Amino acid sequence: MELRDIQARYNRSPEESFQERRKVISDYLDRLDETDSPMANDIAADLASTGPLAKTVVIIPVAAHQEAANIGRAVSEYARQIPAAPFTLVLGLNAPFSAFDSKGINATMDAVEKAQRESPALDMRTTLVHYDEPIIGQVRRDLWNGVAVAARHAGHFAGDQEVIGINHDIDLIRLSKTCIASVQTHYRQRDKRHLITPVSPTSGTRVKHANSPAHPNTSRAVFWNDFVNRQIDGTYEAGLVIPMSSYAANGGFLKTARTNEVGQLAIVNRSRKLIRGTDTETSPRRYIAQIEHDGYDIWSDDRFSAQDECRDQLSFPDISRPRMLDIIVGQLDQNARELRDSATDKAFVDYVLHRVDYETDYTLSSARAEEDTYIAARTKKAGSLAALILRRLTASDRLVKQLQKAFDEIESAGRN
Repeated sequence: MELRDIQARYNRSPEESFQERRKVISDYLDRLDETDSPMANDIAADLASTGPLAKTVVIIPVAAHQEAANIGRAVSEYARQIPAAPFTLVLGLNAPFSAFDSKGINATMDAVEKAQRESPALDMRTTLVHYDEPIIGQVRRDLWNGVAVAARHAGHFAGDQEVIGINHDIDLIRLSKTCIASVQTHYRQRDKRHLITPVSPTSGTRVKHANSPAHPNTSRAVFWNDFVNRQIDGTYEAGLVIPMSSYAANGGFLKTARTNEVGQLAIVNRSRKLIRGTDTETSPRRYIAQIEHDGYDIWSDDRFSAQDECRDQLSFPDISRPRMLDIIVGQLDQNARELRDSATDKAFVDYVLHRVDYETDYTLSSARAEEDTYIAARTKKAGSLAALILRRLTASDRLVKQLQKAFDEIESAGRN
């Protein structure tokens, strides 16, 4: 972007920014093709049959033939959200045609009706779609497109407030009572400021996997992965907050994706800072089912299907302690580099803020020396915390020494 374009954005009025945002969304919806558009309209009609959706929508795909057992617990977590502006919970029930009118679907419908009776104040909407084969990219895309169409019909894009979508899964274990309110506050504060970018950025929430008492070694391996992810301000796809302007600007979900379906939505506009007050725990069921064979590499296309074994409430054994240590060891070098890179980024911010606060004249060499001091301090802190967590998780001096060695080697390579 050239300087004159940046200056034009600074000089633009908030209303001009809001108009551009509305155009981004309208253009996306008007360009939906002959397969996307009818499905979006049908889903929108289902969702809006009892009235307009709220401007904050939690959107959850549900494998209707396999997920009956998770409905009640997940819905109860949304029902206890306090305080929050109005929000709508959308359950997008989906199943293969081969499961049409199956016991699984009937059980899920019964579970939905029970949840609605138990949480009458919760604005919950459902829709049911059958596919030859439900692929998560297509399922999420259809569902989000339907929400966007319903929001347009309700006139939500005509105002100056962003319509927020929260991407969650049905295997939710726990949700902070302030999660929805924290997300709403985050974007409301942004909309009150003079907008330089009309497309609101995608943000991450504080997601981790719940502990499984029956699988202590698996839980330790998963906790380490979650710890590293949190330290580098990472989040999971089922935890992204995607404003409809960002969803539209990036073309929606990837319809052919069996995993990593968010595509550019996570890469282009994702906020680096996770929203506070959004602590979320999701089920470690996929790790429990697959970590013995695949380690951390469970997010591959061949591991996802319409009849997913991890949804069937099967009893999988815990991994052994040696297997847990091997899994962690396998990515320690990568983890050290991720933690080191994140510490360097944060150190640069510390250094810049220090320069701004004190407005001191620096020579180039003294500025570099001070920045190096900040990097060394941040890296030491990151390495010490990681070593402490790793020692408590594994009680393995060997793993801690390998982690420290990896940090030292990265530091040495940086100096050279």
